[in-house]
Amino acid sequence: DMVENGIDLGELSIGILQNVEEHELYLYQHDERIEILEKTNEVQKKLIEKQDKVIELMKKAIQKLDKQIGRDK
Repeated sequence: DMVENGIDLGELSIGILQNVEEHELYLYQHDERIEILEKTNEVQKKLIEKQDKVIELMKKAIQKLDKQIGRDK
């Protein structure tokens, strides 16, 4: 068909341009999503660090109480 009728370069160029624009939008949306996920990940890392510190403090408090209870017996 293209050999008989020739190639419409204008239509072909428009189609390619539309395809490129769709892919750019797709990539932009993924970049935004990745950025949000990275920020969420950082917040969660900080929260885990705080929770780890609290756990360590609680372990020390429990050890101290265990020693006190052991002495009272």
